[in-house]
Amino acid sequence: MNDNPTKAAVLGTLKYVTGYDGFEPGAEGNFFPFQLGEKTKGTVMELKKDGQVRYTGLWDEFNVIKVEPGQEWQVVVDDNPVITFDFSKTNFAESE
Repeated sequence: MNDNPTKAAVLGTLKYVTGYDGFEPGAEGNFFPFQLGEKTKGTVMELKKDGQVRYTGLWDEFNVIKVEPGQEWQVVVDDNPVITFDFSKTNFAESE
């Protein structure tokens, strides 16, 4: 088990999106897409927001999470933490 997964500070600005059906019908907010590489391939994937499990399902290479300022999201594959995304330094665009 990897007890020290990579921690990545997400820098830059996440746009505010409305009507995003790829997440849930008509969803809006700030979304972060990410791709998992071959080294992380597994069977079961878990997404944790600030330490709480928010999603459990089959491993998927392409993913999108809805994020808010200051959150941390951890990706766990087959019970092995692989990366933690830190959004504390991210700029979040607001709805227009």
